[in-house]
Parts: sequence; structure tokens; C-alpha cells
Amino acid sequence: MEASLPDLCHDPIRVAATDTVAEIRPRLASDPTVSSVLVDIATTATLIPRRLLETADEARTAADLIDPDVVVLEASATLAVAARSLMARADDARFDDVAVRNGDTVRALRVETLLLELADRRERRSTIDPLTGLPSRAAFRQHLGALLDDAEAGVDVVFVDLDRFKLINDTLGHAAGDEALRLTADRLRAAVRIHDVVCRVGGDEFLVLIPGGIGERALDELLTRIRHRLAEPADIGGITTVLSASIGVATGTAGDDPDELVHRADVAMYEAKRQGGSVWIRSDGTPLPLLGVDELQLEHDFRVALDRGDIHAEFQPIVDLDTGRVVSFEALARWTDPTRGVIGPDRFLPLAHTIGQLDRIDDIVMADALRFARRLPESCRIAVNRCVRSLTCPDAVDRLEALRSGSGVAADRIEIEVSELVVVAELDRLRATLAELRHLGYQIALDDFGSGQTSLLHLASLPLTSIKIDRGLVIHPDADDVVGPVTEIARSRGIPVVAEGIEDEATARRMAELGCARAQGFHYARPARPATFDDRGWQLDRPITLPG
Repeated sequence: MEASLPDLCHDPIRVAATDTVAEIRPRLASDPTVSSVLVDIATTATLIPRRLLETADEARTAADLIDPDVVVLEASATLAVAARSLMARADDARFDDVAVRNGDTVRALRVETLLLELADRRERRSTIDPLTGLPSRAAFRQHLGALLDDAEAGVDVVFVDLDRFKLINDTLGHAAGDEALRLTADRLRAAVRIHDVVCRVGGDEFLVLIPGGIGERALDELLTRIRHRLAEPADIGGITTVLSASIGVATGTAGDDPDELVHRADVAMYEAKRQGGSVWIRSDGTPLPLLGVDELQLEHDFRVALDRGDIHAEFQPIVDLDTGRVVSFEALARWTDPTRGVIGPDRFLPLAHTIGQLDRIDDIVMADALRFARRLPESCRIAVNRCVRSLTCPDAVDRLEALRSGSGVAADRIEIEVSELVVVAELDRLRATLAELRHLGYQIALDDFGSGQTSLLHLASLPLTSIKIDRGLVIHPDADDVVGPVTEIARSRGIPVVAEGIEDEATARRMAELGCARAQGFHYARPARPATFDDRGWQLDRPITLPG
């Protein structure tokens, strides 16, 4: 059960309004953890910060030091309301606490305590996938690790990856893709036994944990049920379709490494997909080929595309939710192959990472972004993603400056986006680079916020100029409790928040109500070449009707 506001409060030292500072100070000295004292005044009470009592004249009384601006909250207020009240005063150094009233009782709540609780709550919610309600990869690993501590009878791990999911997403839209994922989750739950565990581990990938070593025949029957359930016709995005999946299975026993077991199931799944999909493959523990002929050819074609100039940037506008004006564009890597056609970034970016070419893509996209920026009004910025290799190499800043300086585009018009997952993994290595870039005038954005585990308390240690809320948080059922506090904290530090993945006006309005300053998504425009936006002309002093 999650903590309520009274659960987070503490009882401060109580003093009378007539007590002098000289009388109060010995009581403060006896407890260095006390951050404020409570003063009883007539029928009410208020707080005086410790720091004020430590510097005030000893002859003054508590009544003399009362500040009418002390925040008072009702105990029934939600944590989100408390966060808004606290963050509204985040830059006011006078206050470490607020008063919390419960009937005739008044207690104190520290800002730090609230922030820690919000961070802990976010971490707890990371164990549940918000889209499907299934346990996440982290939760799955906990279940699997516990079973492998005592699994003499065996444990089966089933890796399920939907076939042709990208086709659904690309042709019917993300809403239809989400519908397909929720349907898959429901059908997997219906197919397995009551004590089996179904998790969504990312994208269109699911894991099923089957304890007890049920044997070949029972396992075959269970997998057959899964295939039959998925194959039932379904209306997705207004079109009747049939789902299928590539399935890999690995069996473990007590003492096996959980990550290795999942990896074996993953390898078997890829072999099933290589064989055409809609089948299942059992791993016997020996390595199976991850790269078939198609994958090897794709790698060859990708290297040729880099040299031939087939990799390019497309641009998606970011809109001010208050004025409706386009304030910036994000540059996104795209690959158009003469033979294969458009190849999605979800296919070629992981390949680029594997073969060490992500930083080269970064430079290609940056060059395209700078060319586009020269054609835009000075008030319009360009956001570009940079991978960890591009930001942590010894000449990271010099390399970026060499690209920019020849373009004539000012550094303050360029926003460097860094994924939260990268920040979580490489925070110490990134700090110096980001600080130097900010010193040179570059804007710094934390991208995909909500996809990793960045503590809200750590945001202040990064030189951020904006935060981009991950689509998963935007569509979260508890968006009010998750997005609202983040926007309040960011706004108190002068950092605008961008809501990603906006697909309809209702979501845009809701994000605006929760404090997001800007938005980006298919509702405004799909990523496109510069000519698409050139053709409609520029009138950035008023709302723009963007191409769909």
C-alpha cells in the first residue's frame, strides 16, 4: 500500500509564541535532525525554519519570527497536490518544511521526504507495465531468480515475440499497436496455468515463466494453446487480423543464471523467427545462429547505405501547448533503400549499435539538422539525439563544435537529446561533457523520461534545459500522479517539459493541464523531409496548421 501524506510527516519540536530564541536554541541543539519548530498561536499553529532560529537575535520571540507564507496542507491532500505546493516554493530558501493539518493536529513534512517518496513510488511502478498491466522485465527477473534458488524440478522460460507487429504499427498507427499488445497480454494470460507468470519485457516481446518442469508433452500442449489463442481473429484498428508469434523455450534448474536462461530462450526465439515465424523452438543450451542470410545481407546493405548517403534525417515539429506555435523540430534518423524501400529505425539502429556505427549516424543527422536549421527562423531550434559513444569519446565536444561552427548556426539553437536510459548507465561519464556543452550555449534535453530509473532528486545535478516525457508515462493510467509532480519539479527549476507521443487533442489538453509546456507526436505531424514544411510557409508568430 502506498504512503499517504500523514505517513510521511514528522512531529517537530513545539514551542510557545512567547518563547525566546535563546530558550528555543538548546532544544534545537539536542536534536540536529529537526528542521523546524511548531509554534502554537491561538487556535492554530505554524512552523519556523531551524535556519531562521539559528541566526535570529536571541531576544526575539517565536511570535516575532512567524512567516505568513508558510504552506499549510490538509492531511487528506494527495502527494501530487503536496508536490505542487512544495515545488511552487522550491526556489524559496526560507522553507524546508510545510505544515500538514489533520483536524486539531499539525505536523511537518520535509521537501526531501516527499521527493524520495515520489522517486520510490516511481520505482515501484516500474515493476508493472502500464500498457498491459503485466509484470515488467524487472519483476520477471525477480520471480525467475527466486525459482532458480530452489528449482530441482526445473523451470521453463518461454520467449514470445509477435510476428509482423511493425506492420500493424506502421500501417494502423500506435493506438492499434497498443491494442494488439493488450490483446496479446490478455490471450497469454488466458492460455497459461494459474501459477504461471506472464510478463511484457519491451516492445512486442513477452516472457512466460513456467515453474515445476512440466515435461515435453505438457509444454507442447501449453504452447499449442498459446498459438491457438493468438490466432483467433481480432478487430484491431478497424481491421480483422490474426496474430502470430515466434516462440523460444529454454529450461533451467537450480543454480542456473537467470540472465543466461532468458538469453537462451531469446536465441531460440530468433531462430524461430528466422525459420519464418509462427513456430516454437526449444533451446538445448547450444548456441543457435542469430544472423541468418537476411540479417547478414541487411548489415551489408546498411554499410553501403552509409557510404552512399541513403541515411538521412527527417524532422518532427514540437509545439508550444499554450500558443500552438512550432518552437522546434526533432531530427530523426531514417533509411530509404533503393530496393527495400523505407527501413524502420527499430531495425537499423540496433544494427548500427552492434557494428559500432551509431556515432556515424549521429554525425549524418547532425549535418542534415544544421542545414535545415539555416532555413528556419532564428527563434526555431533543432533537437538531435547523440548516442553515448558520441558524448563520451575524448573529442566529443570538439567533434560537435567542428560540425556546428561551419554551419553558422548558433549553439543555443541546438538541443542535444540524451536518452534517460543512457543517463542511468553513464551518468558519471556524461556529466562533464553535458556541462561543457551547456557552457558553450547548447540546450540539453533528457529524452524518454520514464523509460529508465532517473531519480527526481538527480535532475538538479544535470544541466538540463528541457525534459521529454516518454510516451509510456503520457498514456499511463495514473498520469496525473506521475506526470504532474514531474512537471511541477521541472517548472520550479525553470525547465519546460515536452510530452512525447501525442496522438489526439484530448491527450494534448490533458498534458497541458498537468503542466507540460510543449508536445510532439502524430497529432501534429509525422516525421518528414524539410521540403514538406518548406511548402507550407512559415508564420511562427501564430498557430500553424501542420501537414498530417
